[in-house]
Amino acid sequence: MKALSTSCLLLLLLACSPERVEHRVFAEKPYFDLKAFLEKEIESLPPHTALLKRVAQKDSTAPTEELRLENPDPTLELKPFLESDLNRRAWVDKYAVDSTFTPEGKLQRLTYRSLDPKLKIRTLEVEFDPTGAVRRIVVEKDLKSLIAGAHRKMTYLPGHGFRIENHQEFIGGGSTTYLLEGTWEY
Repeated sequence: MKALSTSCLLLLLLACSPERVEHRVFAEKPYFDLKAFLEKEIESLPPHTALLKRVAQKDSTAPTEELRLENPDPTLELKPFLESDLNRRAWVDKYAVDSTFTPEGKLQRLTYRSLDPKLKIRTLEVEFDPTGAVRRIVVEKDLKSLIAGAHRKMTYLPGHGFRIENHQEFIGGGSTTYLLEGTWEY
């Protein structure tokens, strides 16, 4: 009888104890690791054999400038993408993720959207092919300064190259669009 009383008392005390507080533990990299992915891409480029065909254009009416770079520095060329990685401690919980799957249940697309209008990186979209390899990465940024606001859309195609579109609108009026395309040639 004493054992039963002790058991009942113990159950009663446990039932009245405060609720357990769940602590959220975040992975070291809560978002797609863009920086690590691009670093791996850079390592996979053939050393000293790659050419970069770079095409630049200001506004659609201006002539296109084409340049071929021999032995380009891929880290320098992909710097705007490398700087767009979302995995920063201050940005945990600042992006909503939307996952799209194929009818077979394979991951097709990850889209991260900023929940904070002050963050420069508005969206990061990673598209996968049927094998699970990255097919395309798109980053959209909104940049502001005292004299202009800019919207930048950057697209990276693994093993192929990149495209950066930058549209600026100036405070006093007027706008400019820049386009930069880079294609790896082997």
